[in-house]
Amino acid sequence: MNRNNRQVRLAARPVGEPRPIDREHVEELTGQPDGGQFVVQVLCLSIDPEMRGWMNAGRSCIRPVGIGEVMRTGAVGRVTASRRSGSSVDNQVPGAFGAHERCVSDRRGVTKVDPAAPLPTVLKIAD
Repeated sequence: MNRNNRQVRLAARPVGEPRPIDREHVEELTGQPDGGQFVVQVLCLSIDPEMRGWMNAGRSCIRPVGIGEVMRTGAVGRVTASRRSGSSVDNQVPGAFGAHERCVSDRRGVTKVDPAAPLPTVLKIAD
């Protein structure tokens, strides 16, 4: 089932401190997982200093976030639909999902963790 997905996207490259006009809030439908993918409902985002550097257009150790792209960030969420073996519904998983409510993932950079673990602790695993 497709569900609404709220996202935060980079609208402009900040000059100085980021301002509200440098981001946009977008809502669209979450896609369905294809073979080898799953859907994650994001429960907790990691807001880190390096996010500011990813907003710049300059050269860095990681590609900058493009204008109009979902803001990159680590997150932890719960699998809500899966077409990938080893990724069962209700698994708690950290990964670089970005600033979404929900997203489709192919499991790259994702690990399954203990669902009893506190979310902030799980975010440290995603780093």
